[in-house]
Amino acid sequence: MGVPAARRRAPGRVAAAAAIGFLVSAPAMGAAPAGSGAARPAADLIVTNARIHTVDPAKPECQALAMIGDRIVATGSDAEIAAWEGPRTTVIDARGRRVLPGFNDAHVHFLSGVRQLDSVDLKTATSRAEFIRRIGARAARTPRGEWVEGGDWDETLWIPVELPDRAAIDPLSPGVPVFVYRYDGHMALA
Repeated sequence: MGVPAARRRAPGRVAAAAAIGFLVSAPAMGAAPAGSGAARPAADLIVTNARIHTVDPAKPECQALAMIGDRIVATGSDAEIAAWEGPRTTVIDARGRRVLPGFNDAHVHFLSGVRQLDSVDLKTATSRAEFIRRIGARAARTPRGEWVEGGDWDETLWIPVELPDRAAIDPLSPGVPVFVYRYDGHMALA
């Protein structure tokens, strides 16, 4: 297959980013096998000259991959994947670099993120009264001796603006300790 003179090339340093979400190999994606005669669309993106970890025990590494949209549609050698190239395909030469699957950094602090899933959400509390109500509701369903944690409150959104204090929540949380923090992490209420 001839390569058009205007073939678009992307810098090799973005090869790893191009393969984010790479979780399965071509057969699982329903790609047309070589020599099957089945028509297939051209790939949007091809990564070549790479050391690609496929997460497929039967084929743990390959040299190239083809993507349509956000899906890997084929993995194989540079020659096998060249068949997926069309006039609008972006081709990235990885220059022999390693390409790994699914390392998406959403900037999650895992421990605090997990703890936040089981915490009282005060971020959208629009008043001191709502802040107090939410803590009281969480304390009512929290076993005695376990903590009510969480927060992200912002008293500057309340009318009137006033800092919460323990005198407001202590009567609603007997036997249930409370520790909630302000959205910026610079204050806490216990």
